[in-house]
Amino acid sequence: MGCFNDIRLFVACFGMLLLTDIMAGVMKKSSLTTIERRFNLPSTTTALLASSFQIGSLTTVLFASYFGSRWHRPRTIFIGSIFLVLGNVIVTLPQFFGGIYEFQDIASNASSSTRARITECGSHNDSSDMAEIHCNEENNPTNNLYILLVVGMMINGVGGSALQPLGMSYIDDFAHKRNSPIYLGLTKAIALVGPMMGYVVSSFVLKLWVDIGWVEISTINITPTHPSWVGAWWLGLLICTSGIAITMIPFPYFPKKMQKQKYKGKSTDEHTDELDEKPSKRDKDDNESAQTGSALSREKKKFIATMTSLLKNHFFHLILLKMYLGNLAFVGIANFFPKYLEVAFGVSASKASLLTGVINIPAVIVGTLIGAFTMKRCNVGTVGATRMIAVATFLASACIAPLLFIGCDTIDISGITTPYENGTYDNLPAVESACNANCGCDSGTYAPVCGSDGVSYISPCHAGCVGAEYDASGLTQNFTECSCIAATRESVSWAKPERCQLSNCGDLVFVALAFKSAASLFAGIAATPMYIVMLRSVQVDQKSLAIGLYLVIIRVLCWIPGPIIYGAFIDSACLYWGMKPCSDRAYCKVYDNKAYRHRFYGMIVLFNILSCMVAIALYYVAKRVQKKEKRDSTDVPLKDENLNGVETKDDPDVEEKLM
Repeated sequence: MGCFNDIRLFVACFGMLLLTDIMAGVMKKSSLTTIERRFNLPSTTTALLASSFQIGSLTTVLFASYFGSRWHRPRTIFIGSIFLVLGNVIVTLPQFFGGIYEFQDIASNASSSTRARITECGSHNDSSDMAEIHCNEENNPTNNLYILLVVGMMINGVGGSALQPLGMSYIDDFAHKRNSPIYLGLTKAIALVGPMMGYVVSSFVLKLWVDIGWVEISTINITPTHPSWVGAWWLGLLICTSGIAITMIPFPYFPKKMQKQKYKGKSTDEHTDELDEKPSKRDKDDNESAQTGSALSREKKKFIATMTSLLKNHFFHLILLKMYLGNLAFVGIANFFPKYLEVAFGVSASKASLLTGVINIPAVIVGTLIGAFTMKRCNVGTVGATRMIAVATFLASACIAPLLFIGCDTIDISGITTPYENGTYDNLPAVESACNANCGCDSGTYAPVCGSDGVSYISPCHAGCVGAEYDASGLTQNFTECSCIAATRESVSWAKPERCQLSNCGDLVFVALAFKSAASLFAGIAATPMYIVMLRSVQVDQKSLAIGLYLVIIRVLCWIPGPIIYGAFIDSACLYWGMKPCSDRAYCKVYDNKAYRHRFYGMIVLFNILSCMVAIALYYVAKRVQKKEKRDSTDVPLKDENLNGVETKDDPDVEEKLM
């Protein structure tokens, strides 16, 4: 099929596949707080979910990268896409098997299939037998269904393990080397539309009730800003999965090899066509295998030899270190930035996803395109490319550092951030006081109310309220006779069923997003040069395996432990752990905002500074190697003034000088 023998069509199709796959990934990441509430999980457990994808990918990425490149790269991508679809479907199964979500509702003070009863002071003194019966009635299987999320994410990892190694190397192999940076940059730019669309779709579906289609929506009396709200996270994932199923269709029709693209513009290298037409080591190996018959043992030896060559390439090691440190900073942003916006600025989960998608992600896309077009337009050489990486990384670090100091303080919550009357700050947090000591409040309850004194309390029981006022429909208007709330001259103490405030500096969210977007712009500028330098530092038949090795290192040392480490640091800033009745799973309800911000962004700033230092070292190493090459021989094609003309792959002497 002639139309499928065009690398430009492959760039478009591969970009769209990555776009839909990343959309699905963003849907899962932006729904982390929603999944926490749905299955009563701490941040460390949800971080394990994020790491499950990397664990699954790790099992196959090297073999899929190497053997997939020797078999048929487009068809291997198609098979991987099937696993992506299967994994996403499994991730949504807990919603269908888990029953109806029960939330804590204090406005409707009655027990139903969708509400957990929240009562006033003194109404918790039921017999233990009645409490046990209540727990047995409400015991449901959702506590362990999150295991399906782990399994589905691991299958996702298996399917997605070979997409980038095979797709990116396929583009670089069959595009003209002058066009390769722009094609790779366009592919990444198209793919980066995925996060933006994913966050936008996420913001829409998270406004829908999680059990839409199962319950009568008119009976849900809480809004997306309520602390117990859970949106339809599963619906967005199914939408994105449908996109993957559609965009994967063309890949079986692309050839194993296509003719090398000819450059139509003016070439600055008289030997470009000659260099492009030289057979690679892989081509020679394939011809030899066809003549002698390939065996599994022979392929194993070739795999080991190729891996050994990569492990001896010290310039490649420095590139991996730079990318590793950059990913350590990015992993926190990717997994916990929407949650940070929720906690630090009091925005809803849907608004956090929308802000991330429409403000932050476009900056990454613009930066990626700027980097790609600069590489092509200015004919950037190796030293110039590493200089771009160093400068852009420094500017990104400078923009992210101020976020350590931009944020809101924790809102006043009696017994957590501010003491009860006659209490002291030294004993905080202390949710029990003399005013509610005889109320028998459930530990771990979090159903905040706003007292007439302007302070929030974690529940009407903890506010010492013994009465309630109802409207005509039976909804609670106010809780009354609250012993922990100081009465005013005009009226007795009371509390309304909501928090007094969601944030004390909500407008600062746009200032924080401005700095974050600037950092993302500069990080995007460095992305394409970084990828090109990595591909040009290895032989042509090592590209797929080099990308695969990069992904293994990043996932083992970064994407698997990274979310867990960030989650542990975030949980260490927790002031109050919530727990549903009849459940032994604790999840954080109130954070120390300042500690959260300093620990979250402190790690990000640290990794950015280290990444900047390595980028500067990479520039000086490339500059030193270029000077040495010019002294040794003017005929060596590596590290000339055109990075796109670097031919490390065809000159073993030059490769030794990089090692």
